[in-house]
Amino acid sequence: MTLTETLPALVWTDLLERWDAQQSVYVPGRESGFEAMLSVLDALLPEEIVVLDLAAGPGSLSKRLLEHRENARSVAVDLDPVLQAVGRGALGEMGGRLRWVTADLREPDWTDRLGERRFDAVLSSTALHWLTPDALTELYKSLGALLRPGGVFLNFDGFPLSNPTSGYAAAARAVDRARQDRALAVGSEAWQDWWEAMRAVPELSAAFAERDRVLAPARGRLFSGSDRPEGTTLESHESALTAAGFVEFAVIWQDFHRKIFLAAP
Repeated sequence: MTLTETLPALVWTDLLERWDAQQSVYVPGRESGFEAMLSVLDALLPEEIVVLDLAAGPGSLSKRLLEHRENARSVAVDLDPVLQAVGRGALGEMGGRLRWVTADLREPDWTDRLGERRFDAVLSSTALHWLTPDALTELYKSLGALLRPGGVFLNFDGFPLSNPTSGYAAAARAVDRARQDRALAVGSEAWQDWWEAMRAVPELSAAFAERDRVLAPARGRLFSGSDRPEGTTLESHESALTAAGFVEFAVIWQDFHRKIFLAAP
């Protein structure tokens, strides 16, 4: 019996919906950002596309893409066994259009596990801030080789401001905290509460043991939305992409320090 057969589908769906809800506490414009990403794909790419969902977590972005486009396929790659278990249980393979891949984006051979050699688009959401500038440069070299001519890379994340002591930076932090406080005050689930609840699910105990084994050396500990690593600046991403051979870079959506950029080789 597989892990996804040990819990009813509705339970997995609830866990995924709770994940999405708590993510929206820390990224208030999350759904608007997702819509912007899908709109760019609609404007630039044909109906039948293959997409790489990079550091996909439980597949929230792939779910929206495949519900939006019936002729799309997605490969969701991530290293976290807990998030992948929730995604697999809630979404399955979405009619054969969603494939799950476990891989570490810092490893040089991670692309060998994808089962696809070329993609029309690469999407990522609130994930690549974990990578160092050197790791980003190597990752972007891989993406340049994976994207078909005319393909696009869209990355949705929070980026530290180049001048953290500016008035704008102070305003962004104040607005961010006020939004989070309002959401939590009306009963929204916090990041750490979601993870604690998941640890209490017996069916996820093996996935958590694997998660602790795989991720602890990389992160040292688990970070909340408020104490995670600061990540790399937008300028660092642009420099790494340029070094990897990308020739186009533009911000297509912004909500204070959260931005979506488009890059094309």
